[in-house]
Amino acid sequence: MSVFLVAVMGRLFFAPQNEIMGIILSFMVFAVSYLIRPIGSIFFGHIGDKCGSGVSLKYSMCLMTVPTFFIGILPTYNDIGYLATILLVLLKLIQGFAAGGELPISALYVYERSYKNPNSILLCSLVSAGSMSGVLAASFIVFLLYTILPESSINSWGWRLPFLLGLPLSIIIFYFRKDIYQNNTYINPKSNALPLKKYLKIFIKAIALVSFVQVTFYILFVWMPTYLQYFMGLPYKIARSSNVIALISLAFFTVTFGFISRFINYKKLIIVGSITLICLIYPLMLWMQNANFMQALIIQLIFAFLFGVIEGAYFYTLGQMFKGSNSNTGMAISFTIPNALFSGTAPVICTYFISKFNFTGFPSLYIAILGVLAILALLFIDSPYARI
Repeated sequence: MSVFLVAVMGRLFFAPQNEIMGIILSFMVFAVSYLIRPIGSIFFGHIGDKCGSGVSLKYSMCLMTVPTFFIGILPTYNDIGYLATILLVLLKLIQGFAAGGELPISALYVYERSYKNPNSILLCSLVSAGSMSGVLAASFIVFLLYTILPESSINSWGWRLPFLLGLPLSIIIFYFRKDIYQNNTYINPKSNALPLKKYLKIFIKAIALVSFVQVTFYILFVWMPTYLQYFMGLPYKIARSSNVIALISLAFFTVTFGFISRFINYKKLIIVGSITLICLIYPLMLWMQNANFMQALIIQLIFAFLFGVIEGAYFYTLGQMFKGSNSNTGMAISFTIPNALFSGTAPVICTYFISKFNFTGFPSLYIAILGVLAILALLFIDSPYARI
């Protein structure tokens, strides 16, 4: 949620020299919360392997709810000085720790219970769409705040509402999870555990794919409103509304290509989608400069279509890599390490490079390099479990 309120959070919890510096500091806090995710992934992955994915998902949800609520009631810099900044960082660290096992274990849970189903890829794509729905909800709530409330009210108390809203929403989600199946059903028995050298191949392949996909998502669909507003000069409401529409479209395309993957080889779809996105990312970002609302929307819809091709089979592909008694831990670690190193830091790196060097092509270059590495990993690193 805080990533969509970076300017407000920068003003309230730091003493920035200017608004851009406040945004960079806010994105740095966002990045710090990702650095602890690998530790959380080990913790919740171990719980998932020993007690079942359902148990792990319940614990992680409970732990995520607490810091989200407390951020909503946190005093600001004007109230208690830098203590407010320290408390915000600590709460984001707890939040990041809990998030370390949430999405990857959810994806593996769905994969393990649907891998024999002919609609397995479609079902796994719903996990991606569900994750996007959370980002969409956050983006839409912030958009409503700026539509309904004056900026002075948002700066004084309105920014707290999205965080406080997380408590009842989490209770609802926990209610739906209370009967989730507890026990793991391993696809491969423990006796089939791989030697370390072969397991490292899986990690390299997974980390390359996750780095590309997650960085692309955060730059094109989370950081994009900041880029449009502060570097392209679009009004906030226009930047936010185009982002909401793009996220809705992305969720639709993700599920659509999850269904199409039943008839077309999912590996080919991911590679073709990745190559096309790499080739078009720079000219599309170039076209976005000085774009009006309609141009920005068209470009983001193109991004949503191309990225949906990749996301449709994304979690199914990762599920194919991790089978066996330590699947939860392996999936969670391979997902959170690249998130901590690359995607969590992507917004602050992009903001810094553009503001410092006026290098507006940096985001497209960043995505293209990671995309090439992901394609090479998919093509040339053999999977010991399955050809993917």
